[in-house]
Amino acid sequence: MSGHRKILVTGGGGAIGSRLLPYLAEMADVVSLDLRDVGGVARSLTGSVTDPDIVLDAAEGADAVLHMAYAH
Repeated sequence: MSGHRKILVTGGGGAIGSRLLPYLAEMADVVSLDLRDVGGVARSLTGSVTDPDIVLDAAEGADAVLHMAYAH
């Protein structure tokens, strides 16, 4: 983790997010927030982007956020 940036990807299990994760994981510690568990990342959080508590937890210390999720 030393020297790596932390990137939060919401919707990491979706069509676009799941394709971004492997690429991003090569250059950063990736945290995924999705309705389902996602493998291959530093941390996977299961929950909704409409839940402010889990979003704040996931975003803590993040250098960037890529919002690929949608609420339905």
